[in-house]
Amino acid sequence: MRILIAVASRHGATLQIAERVAGVVRAAGHEVDLLDVTQGHHGPDAIDGYDAFLIGSAIYEGHWLRGARRFTLDHAIALQGAPVWLFSSGPLDDDDAHVGVETRRVDELVHAVDAIEHRLFSGRLDRTDLSRLERWIADVVRAHDGDFRDWDAIDAWADSVVAMLQRDPPG
Repeated sequence: MRILIAVASRHGATLQIAERVAGVVRAAGHEVDLLDVTQGHHGPDAIDGYDAFLIGSAIYEGHWLRGARRFTLDHAIALQGAPVWLFSSGPLDDDDAHVGVETRRVDELVHAVDAIEHRLFSGRLDRTDLSRLERWIADVVRAHDGDFRDWDAIDAWADSVVAMLQRDPPG
């Protein structure tokens, strides 16, 4: 089965999640391509030839990055007939209530592509990667530096995607 993982990542943490998921899916015997949708437009042929799709984005100020949102909405009609999973990363830990995800906007994407599910993963914050404005925002909201990604949870989610594809293959 051929699977596309399309991802938008500002500082690489979400891309690393996508790479980890791709590794799990490849280990199960599937062909996986990673597509960085952070910048630019991808034409209608970007999704041709794939059987399933995982689309992810970093969360900033509660929203998906523009590239991921645009990719998802531009291909929404074509994606509706295929298995699609969405994932986000951004909250820094369970105690970081200040990093709210605007669920209404994510729910719009879930409905637009008839996604099987949306999964939210904790993210990573390294101030040395941030712009001056981003550092200022992190200071204002008292965000803590660190890598809060739960790799076991990410692997388990990827395993559940593989299990679902094996149990109910597209087509």
